[in-house]
Amino acid sequence: MEPPSVVKTYVDAWCRYDFEAVARTFASDGVLREPASEEQPVTRDQLKDYATKIMEPLLIGFPDARWETVALNAISEKFAVWQWIFRGTNTGAFGGKPPTHRQIELPGCEVIEIADGNIRNIQGYCDLLGFHRQLGR
Repeated sequence: MEPPSVVKTYVDAWCRYDFEAVARTFASDGVLREPASEEQPVTRDQLKDYATKIMEPLLIGFPDARWETVALNAISEKFAVWQWIFRGTNTGAFGGKPPTHRQIELPGCEVIEIADGNIRNIQGYCDLLGFHRQLGR
């Protein structure tokens, strides 16, 4: 079973840092929940600003940052799972600290619920503790 096209569009847009396109994949009442978010849940209307807010410091701290898909699977007609790894080298200031020049790998996954051809809900998970340990912090 292939993941729905809206899920593929979401993953592609996220990997290109096109957060307007990411938001367009969500239903009007769609939400994102994930560990890095101070606001729970992040609504479709908040999504572009939220994604920009978390990605700007990452792209400054990790200019070679990239998202790699490990797996993208449909688990039913209504659910898909995207397993990913965020990779980059800390060559810029990040979190108010100077670069460590360390390479990091941050694994994570998202459980994506689809309704009426749009994303209704995403629950994300990632290893933030491991991320900070890799930076030596």
